[in-house]
Amino acid sequence: MIIKLTLNDNDFGELLGGFCRSLGSGYPFPCPAYKTELQPIGQTSPAPRLEYESADLVIQYFHASQCWQKLYHADTLPPEEKAWFCDQITRAWADRVQLHGSKDYLIKNFKCSFVDSITGQWENGEAYYFFPGGYGNKIINL
Repeated sequence: MIIKLTLNDNDFGELLGGFCRSLGSGYPFPCPAYKTELQPIGQTSPAPRLEYESADLVIQYFHASQCWQKLYHADTLPPEEKAWFCDQITRAWADRVQLHGSKDYLIKNFKCSFVDSITGQWENGEAYYFFPGGYGNKIINL
C-alpha cells in the first residue's frame, strides 16, 4: 500500500514531511479531552479524578484507533476502507495545521490518495509517499 500526500506546493515540505513521519506513530488524533477540577495554589487536596466529558467519545476513539491499526498493517484495502483511511489522514492534517498562519490554504490544498506505484519522477518536492506498515524510512519525498 502506498499513500500519496501533497499540497502541490513545496514551500510547506518540511511541515508535510513531519506530518507524514508522525503517521507511523499510531492513530493520528489525541484521545478525547477529560475534565479535571483545579485546586487553588497552596491548597492540598486528593489527586484529581479524571472524568471524560463523554464516554461515547472515548469509545468511538478507541474503535477508530483499533480500525486504524488494522488497516495500517493490511496489504490491500477495499475502496471504502481506503476512503476512511484517507479521510482520517485529511482530518488529522486539518487538526495539525489549526494554529498555522496559512491554515485555510493548507487545508484546502491538501490531497491524500492511494496509488499503485511511484514513477520516481521528480515532483519538485511537492509530493510525499507514505508506506503504512513498512519498516525503516516510511516516506519518500519527490
